Amino acid sequence: MKSFNTLVVALIAVGAIWLGTTPVKAQLGQGCTCPAGYTLSGLQCIKPLATPLAAICTRPVLDQTIGHIAAIQQQASFSGVQMMLQQRRDQLQGTLSGHGTSAAISGYSSSDLDTDLNALGYDRQSQKANPLASPLYDAVPPAAPAIPSWGVWAQGLGDWERDAAMSPTDITHFTSTYAAQGGVDGTWQGLMSSDDALVVGIVSSWTSSHVSFDNSPATMQLVGPGVGVYSEYVRGGFSADLTTIVNLLQLNQDLAGLAPNVSVGITTAGLSGNVQYKITGAGNNFLEPTVGFSFTRTIFGSGATPDMENSSTLRLQAGARVGTTWQVNGISIDSSLKALVYGDAIAGGTSIEASAFGEAIARTDEGLIRGELDPELCFNLADGYSVTLSGSAFYGQAVVGGSAGVNLRKQW
Repeated sequence: MKSFNTLVVALIAVGAIWLGTTPVKAQLGQGCTCPAGYTLSGLQCIKPLATPLAAICTRPVLDQTIGHIAAIQQQASFSGVQMMLQQRRDQLQGTLSGHGTSAAISGYSSSDLDTDLNALGYDRQSQKANPLASPLYDAVPPAAPAIPSWGVWAQGLGDWERDAAMSPTDITHFTSTYAAQGGVDGTWQGLMSSDDALVVGIVSSWTSSHVSFDNSPATMQLVGPGVGVYSEYVRGGFSADLTTIVNLLQLNQDLAGLAPNVSVGITTAGLSGNVQYKITGAGNNFLEPTVGFSFTRTIFGSGATPDMENSSTLRLQAGARVGTTWQVNGISIDSSLKALVYGDAIAGGTSIEASAFGEAIARTDEGLIRGELDPELCFNLADGYSVTLSGSAFYGQAVVGGSAGVNLRKQW
């Protein structure tokens, strides 16, 4: 019996030594820490006179936000292209009141001169058969093939967004995105009617997003180039546009020693479209209702961990833009303000992982309704140059942010 008791004491001692030399953080799982002001006790984070809290598992939370961050970055690129297309649309629809270098679509139908002449009792065939008939009665020659006018543009963009924690296992994070974009496009007018036009172009970009987390030293960066195509059709007050962009990005997670850093290749493929109808009022004032969508697919490549799952985000929006045009020292200035209501119909995560306490890490903005205001000023200068300044402010449940952009365009 004495030898048995000695064996039990020895086993207890070995266990105590093993527990004392094992980092307590490991009991929570890789990447898990306590909130600020709390200390770790076993599997709980405790604080005097406070309710014990679950530990913050940084790595799973970062993984879960990747799809959301990629959608923010893609939306910034879409907004930049939309800013440029909006400027070109205003020129084509004639809101410049005849100023500027691009020919404005007048909105008037073709002449009824032939019909009026037929009222005299002469039909086209008899006019052509009569050798004494005036050449005025000759049939109008077929229209020459449409020749495109070309334009180039470049822009800089900045976007900032703060997303509040939406669950006890989520972390409030701040995302800053910067992008440089440029493109070239052609405009064909008079394709199917006298008041229509088609714009088709290509765009290339470089974007970088940096993400920081409250009460955590962990950071994340998403950076890389992109390329895409865009198009816009205008007929009278109606217009529709479509843009697709593919980004080849590198994700770098710096977990500040809480877990091993991760570097992952990511591809984001997106499609955005809008439909508008411009209603003109007195002078150069207008109202333009609009509806649209943007879709982003985040695809993980080399370096991805098994818990990183491809994700999709679908944003829907609707609203209206109001604006006017005026002249200052020979410069035509277009101003507008767009108000939108938007939300994510689909907001899939990239990782839903259980913490040490069995709680699912799941952040999703799906179904939340938010608002956005987008002011814009376009200065139409001499020799086909124009400069556009734009901004936005957005707000709603668990989010607040804004953006700013400048666009330089040369139109021939």
